[in-house]
Amino acid sequence: MTVLAFPKPSSRAAVSIDEGERLGIDALAFVASRDELVRRFLDVTGLEAGQIRTEAQKPTFLVGVLDFLLANENDVIEFAGVVNRAPREIGPLRNTLAVSVGMPGENYPS
Repeated sequence: MTVLAFPKPSSRAAVSIDEGERLGIDALAFVASRDELVRRFLDVTGLEAGQIRTEAQKPTFLVGVLDFLLANENDVIEFAGVVNRAPREIGPLRNTLAVSVGMPGENYPS
């Protein structure tokens, strides 16, 4: 007989936060791998390229990277394909990460 073990709610929340943070890191790598996206990201944020490494240590920055991608439908669809997720999963994972660091959630369809 197989016994299924379900995580406690707090464990599950931690997994989702970790997923959100991992997704933010993947989003940054995705942006960094595309010259046009890097240029647009730097223009929108006002950051210098050399500042990204320091900023990337902050979960709030990773939320911002996800926001940047979510602002453009084509970007989020392409990113979702690269990370093997449905585009509709990106917004809710962004929200999980955002709320975990005291930022507001946004109204993304799930």
